[in-house]
Amino acid sequence: MRRLVPLLALQLAATPVLAADPLTDAIARIYPDYRTALFRTNSGPPDAALAAIRATRTAWQGLSARFSQPLPPPYATEEGWPALSTRVAMLLGEAESETMAGRLPAAHEALEEIRDLLGTLRARNGVFTFSDAMNAYHEEMERALPLALEPDERIAELRELAGVLHYLAGRLPAAAPAALQGDAEFTALEAANRAAAEAFRTAVRSGDLAAIRRAAQSLRPAYSRLFLRFG
Repeated sequence: MRRLVPLLALQLAATPVLAADPLTDAIARIYPDYRTALFRTNSGPPDAALAAIRATRTAWQGLSARFSQPLPPPYATEEGWPALSTRVAMLLGEAESETMAGRLPAAHEALEEIRDLLGTLRARNGVFTFSDAMNAYHEEMERALPLALEPDERIAELRELAGVLHYLAGRLPAAAPAALQGDAEFTALEAANRAAAEAFRTAVRSGDLAAIRRAAQSLRPAYSRLFLRFG
């Protein structure tokens, strides 16, 4: 049977348990540069992408040197850390090389794999962060956008995805760390992302193909602004 919602999205059905352990916190401190690298390899310019990748690569080298097995709880039983740490380092090197060669899409793809690796690491060890909530939304958004280009052909699936996006967007405030709860910029960007998801669901429910395409065009910009600052 086709899986309608990915693992990370299913995790959102439970009350999020936000991380407060040394390894998860160390990874979170790398995320601002990593998010910038993801964003810039998708939109440019190459110089900004390269600077962010190199900053992330340097930070990851420090993190890898700091953490070795046995890892601190809740990762104490994690056996895949050495291979994962090496793989992330290789992907960052690949992203740097691809960016220097002007191949930003290939660099972006390498960086996307890192996001998947770290999300799987956390899920495997029962850790849930705001980044995981954002990643779950992003995964469903990327599934929905191609369908929105030809909504008349797969409207039933698109209705399903629009509902999932609306649900995941609504869960983001609860998944945010306490430090963001009263942050005015976060509140505004999160509300804009939620409004984009709501507008998309409304358009899909209406069946108006032009409205669906217009609403779909607002999804990625709203998500990207929130992701770049806080994701």
